[in-house]
Amino acid sequence: MRRIFTLLLLLGLLFSFQPVRAQGQPSLSSVEVWIWPEYDRPEVLVVEHILVSPDTTFPVTMTFRIPTAAVEPHALAVGATPETVADTAYTLKTVGEWVSVRVQVTGPAIQLEYYDPSLSKDGRNREFIYQWPGDYAVENFHVELQQPFDASAMQTEPSLPDMNAIPGGLTYHTGDFGALPAGQIFPLTVTYQKESEALSISFMTVEPSVPVDENTAGRISLQTYLPWLIAGFGVLMIAGGLYYYFRGTARPRPSAHRRRHAPNEETAEGQTYCPQCGTRARPGDRFCRTCGTRLRVEAEE
Repeated sequence: MRRIFTLLLLLGLLFSFQPVRAQGQPSLSSVEVWIWPEYDRPEVLVVEHILVSPDTTFPVTMTFRIPTAAVEPHALAVGATPETVADTAYTLKTVGEWVSVRVQVTGPAIQLEYYDPSLSKDGRNREFIYQWPGDYAVENFHVELQQPFDASAMQTEPSLPDMNAIPGGLTYHTGDFGALPAGQIFPLTVTYQKESEALSISFMTVEPSVPVDENTAGRISLQTYLPWLIAGFGVLMIAGGLYYYFRGTARPRPSAHRRRHAPNEETAEGQTYCPQCGTRARPGDRFCRTCGTRLRVEAEE
């Protein structure tokens, strides 16, 4: 009886025991790759929007590879959602034709951007090869290719079957490629023709998100301030007129102060005045001290 009880106890412990499993290689729920040739630089802007599998325990250290020609990421951001990602620190290590970007991932959303200068140009012909290095398994792999503004004859291998032209002139070629296992490289070859070296951003116009009118916040309406401008101009005109009026009346006018006397220019008290400006002369003066006119002084006997 004791042996049967001991056997049942061991079996119960065996089936109730849950072994602790070590976390394996993280996987990715989706990867959406944007490829924008000659957008704002004469290179190719590559943006990889990555979502890590929800089964992953965070934080987790992950490594992504970019081409050696890119040197380093233009931006690397991590967050809980694609809308809330923020720049994060990373380390770099060059191995062969790849640069390994090692980052501490604290949330499922990752955005990795870099510029690839390996765009081949031969006259009007362009060619570029993108490669997903296959560092992690992906459940859904999606590619979006932006066609440069004045480009034509764009072709890809494999084909991007869907094409979407948006207002403003840009055209996007897209394709879904399903699941990709870890270790599988996905190459995409892009060829097109372009007549100029102009970048796509130089053709784009900035459109307001909402209609702009006199009620738009921050907009100054001339009709609102026009009465104040007219009033201010009127005040300046009045002030200027008063200034010139008082300035003119304050000037001495010799004719107003000129005094008329007898021909000998002497009053009954024997004082002599200038016949030109009326200034009283001092004894012994022969010329007016104010205007210089010769005085009519009789010679003393």
